[in-house]
Amino acid sequence: MKNKQTDITRLKHIIESIENIEKFCDGVSYQDYSNDLKLRLAIVKLLEIIGKLQMELQMKHRINLMK
Repeated sequence: MKNKQTDITRLKHIIESIENIEKFCDGVSYQDYSNDLKLRLAIVKLLEIIGKLQMELQMKHRINLMK
C-alpha cells in the first residue's frame, strides 16, 4: 500500500506542476515569455520536476516487470 501512495503522491505532484505551468502561461504571449527570464526559469524547473517524477514512476514499474 505504501508504494501505491507514493505513486499517487508523485502523480499529484506532476498534475500540480502542469497546472502551475498553465497558470503561469495563461494570457502570456510568446514575446512576453521570451523576455521574462524568471518565467522561463520557472517553467524549466517545473518541467524538470515532471521529468524526474515520471522517471521515478517509470523505473519502479520497469523493476516490477522484471520480477
